[in-house]
Amino acid sequence: MSDSLYFNLQPQFDIEHKLRGFEALARMKDSDGSLISPGEFIPVAEKAGLIDKVDISVFRNAARFFGELIKKTGADITLSVNVSVRHLMKNDFIDEIRSIIDTCGVPADKLEIEITESIMIDSAEKALQCINEIKRMGLKIAIDDFGTGYSSLSYLINFPADMLKVDKSFIDKMNSSDSSKQYVAAIISIGHIMNFDVISEGVEQPEQLETLRSIGCDFIQGFIWGRPLSPEAAEDLVIQMMHS
Repeated sequence: MSDSLYFNLQPQFDIEHKLRGFEALARMKDSDGSLISPGEFIPVAEKAGLIDKVDISVFRNAARFFGELIKKTGADITLSVNVSVRHLMKNDFIDEIRSIIDTCGVPADKLEIEITESIMIDSAEKALQCINEIKRMGLKIAIDDFGTGYSSLSYLINFPADMLKVDKSFIDKMNSSDSSKQYVAAIISIGHIMNFDVISEGVEQPEQLETLRSIGCDFIQGFIWGRPLSPEAAEDLVIQMMHS
């Protein structure tokens, strides 16, 4: 599986179109070189108990590339990486992160780990210990797909995150449904009350961008400003943004 696994990088920008960094996305090729969609291979990897191997392979390779990119360009950018709940709860997860920081040359404060909010329902105490340890190492924490699951404000207060990610499903409906727009505005407000930044995923239309700007969203990710890129294209973008 590792031979056919690779990563793309989707750019993230602040609302004024300054590059914040990239999210590393797992991608996979078939033996004949055709692409397999993440919607197909991620559930299979989860079912087979291999998702943490996918996570760590993407994390390590993307961090290695990112360490070199920062060294080469001096860019102030963040690499955001998804980590499954199952992987985060493994006993050697913290050691894996330490090893990546030591070997890949990427500064800890340029790394952000994305986790879904469900972690706080399943095993809050162990999760918090692990997340606090990650924070002590200097990494950032983002809560992915916020609002799609069981969003309890009581756990958010104790959650040492830096970023909330608003799921694409809300962004899609935001301009056709006032209640969806109000919901996104509420998530942004809650995030700001908790001192989190807020990033919206799946932003594709100029109208969505305008709405997000008007309700105070901090960052965006989506096709409107950037599709997932190969590492080479991501490097070109960093250099271009630094000289623009």
